[in-house]
Amino acid sequence: MTEEAQKAVYDHYNHTGFPTKFKENEKGAGGFTSHFEPNTAPIIYIRAKANLTHSSDGTDPECNHAERLKSLFSHEEGHIIQYLEVGHKKYQSLSLFDRERFAVDHQKEDP
Repeated sequence: MTEEAQKAVYDHYNHTGFPTKFKENEKGAGGFTSHFEPNTAPIIYIRAKANLTHSSDGTDPECNHAERLKSLFSHEEGHIIQYLEVGHKKYQSLSLFDRERFAVDHQKEDP
């Protein structure tokens, strides 16, 4: 599948309304990550190459399952909502645990 086709699939399942980009120089497992800078719109970066092979449950890669993609977007949406609610300085001061807990709670509440 071409990168353009992959991007179309991700954009189809992106219900957040926030822009996406493929992450360059990927490191680590698959999934997404959010990027924040003051006075700019948040961006969801997609680890597209890793998503072609990484599997959170040991079966098929993440990108093969619509529900996993929706769930990943919900998780990143949680990060973005928290960031927009508390602001850049406060968000950066939160512990990783607190940021992840907020995002996971948001992810679990998404239908």
